[in-house]
Amino acid sequence: MNRNNLEKYIIDRNQVKIMFTNSILTLSVLTSEIIRVFQDRGCNNNSYAIEENKTEKTSFEVKKIDDYLELKTSKLIIKIYDDEKVDVYDEQENPLIIDYRGNRIPLDRQVDASHQKLAESEGHDVATSTEKNSHYYELVKKLAADEQFYGLGDKTGFLNKRHYAYENWNTDNPEPHLESFTRLYKSVPFLIGLKNNHPVVTPEIRTRISGVFTMSKLTKKDKLNIYKEWTIENKRSTYLSKKYGIGSVSIKYLVSLIHRHGMDILDKPYTYYSAQFKLEAINRVLVNHETAYSVSLE
Repeated sequence: MNRNNLEKYIIDRNQVKIMFTNSILTLSVLTSEIIRVFQDRGCNNNSYAIEENKTEKTSFEVKKIDDYLELKTSKLIIKIYDDEKVDVYDEQENPLIIDYRGNRIPLDRQVDASHQKLAESEGHDVATSTEKNSHYYELVKKLAADEQFYGLGDKTGFLNKRHYAYENWNTDNPEPHLESFTRLYKSVPFLIGLKNNHPVVTPEIRTRISGVFTMSKLTKKDKLNIYKEWTIENKRSTYLSKKYGIGSVSIKYLVSLIHRHGMDILDKPYTYYSAQFKLEAINRVLVNHETAYSVSLE
């Protein structure tokens, strides 16, 4: 397998741009405790996990040590290796977020070939955890045996989110809220872990918490393709959901959003909404009896 070697880096004010053989990572030092790790995949906007501009003048140092590059602030130590592996430690070098480097073991779904084919024909996701396509990427992190996770907004199930899969996308769904109903009213892209009394804060777009993390996010090109396939090729949510790895509700919402606002909506950066704006939106639903879905499209 070809390695994606770390070749050089450039420091530009509070940013460290790291060049690999086949890719680029950008680390932005916002504060001594907040460092954004970003890779441009066609959707270069603000982080949904950081509200308002938190950037402040922060001292940091970068140096090459053995086989890795180290970025250090007064509170965090980031170590970057070949193949875009990124490990995060606190100032005392306690591990916070460590990339997983072992072999992936697919889940045993206990489904034979004939039943798998039937499930696929009905639109169900039966892909193994190691399957990849051009529209999906993931971050895989190593978890401690006693590590626990909390957050992600209104989700059914246990307080500890480990061992469960969650998609951070919500809509005003009138179906009964049974145990199989994984999301309720709010999606909060904030996940906090706890291991050996050390907290780990991890913003996620889509999160699967078992022995690994996974994260996926559509690029602008993906969103355009989804809209074109829906409107021109008459593809529908079951097919598109399976192809692009997101829920059918997300597909329908994306199509409605573009249909209402046009393609320019895909270039709109993350918007911070004031408490007053949120209150007015809530009143439109509770007092004016508008649907949350229609309000969210505006």
